[in-house]
Amino acid sequence: MLHDLAQPLNVISMANGNLGYIMESLEMPPAQRAQLDERLNRIAAQTEHAASILNLFRWFGRDREGAMLNVKSALQQAVAATRSNVRHGGVGVRLGGDALDYPLAGRHGLLEMMTVAALLSSFGTFVLADGSKIKGLVHVHAELSPSFIVIAIWCEDETARPCPAGPIDQTTLWLLEQIARAGDGDFRRAPEKHGLAQFTIRLARDDI
Repeated sequence: MLHDLAQPLNVISMANGNLGYIMESLEMPPAQRAQLDERLNRIAAQTEHAASILNLFRWFGRDREGAMLNVKSALQQAVAATRSNVRHGGVGVRLGGDALDYPLAGRHGLLEMMTVAALLSSFGTFVLADGSKIKGLVHVHAELSPSFIVIAIWCEDETARPCPAGPIDQTTLWLLEQIARAGDGDFRRAPEKHGLAQFTIRLARDDI
């Protein structure tokens, strides 16, 4: 499937390069050339971004061997997989906490999948009922408790005021709970007006 998705990107990239070559041999006003150059550069950047997302999905949710895998790398993969400048422009994601360097080779994929679901729901917080969008920040805070790795996720607007959690359907929530159990943990969506964290992911520590 990834191969099929990559083929159109290759065609777009080649066509974009050919257009750039043709433009170099054409005479046109500087303003028009600058406008076309900007469009070609934008197409090239978006194609490269799409290719990087496909590369992420090649490994998404699968535990890899070799490289040092930890909580931070799982969270970074989830952020990259959900990144969209079109839909979520103006919304940042901030990672923090003392558990980012905790080794997580065996459950790396589980944490990726759960974090992606929580992030997608969190991004929905910044799309209002009328379709307008607001700016803000999603916090992903990972810390160690005596028995668990605890990842808390919450949102705030651009004035640092907490925002309510976005929607998540019960079927998805049930599936995430099963995924969490496979990693000796749990996935929770906090009730409305219940503390700061909107989503909490817990995975049992394996160093105790």
